[in-house]
Amino acid sequence: MGPTLIVFVPTAPALHELDDVVHSSAIDVTRLSPTTWSFWLAPGTCNANLAVVPFGTEADGNGGFTEPILDPADQRSYAAAVGFHPAAAFQLDNGCRNDPLGHVLLGRLAASLARQWLGLIDLGSVKARPHLGSYVAGVLRCAILSNGAAAYLCDGEFMEAWTCSEAYYLEA
Repeated sequence: MGPTLIVFVPTAPALHELDDVVHSSAIDVTRLSPTTWSFWLAPGTCNANLAVVPFGTEADGNGGFTEPILDPADQRSYAAAVGFHPAAAFQLDNGCRNDPLGHVLLGRLAASLARQWLGLIDLGSVKARPHLGSYVAGVLRCAILSNGAAAYLCDGEFMEAWTCSEAYYLEA
């Protein structure tokens, strides 16, 4: 499995609006459930998925979601970092570790979703603070989790700029 990005949003999306965005941003879109889509972002890229899940859970692979995976302290840390208690999350997964174009396009789709739904993007397994060199764009925040790990979150503007940077890299 490749990288995952999660977009935390303050209000639950209208699923027909999200369906329109997915169909306009991707090719060969299949709606697997009312809240899950499978698609390709460009010819030659790996399969990607989008699932709408409650805050603190993740997609279960069957059109549903898991029990909460974030303990209450981590939920509070994320909410403090994003500035709101997320009503929902968009989980974006790329199916391959070695898909540079697919990873860039996944980041740009996350940026678009974050801008449209006023959310912030959890950069997942990114271990070090992402940087854009001397160019500063958008918002980058950090949530410190109960295990001491840092979770980096950014807005759509930062993500869009980062995907254009040579430093852009999503860890799987």
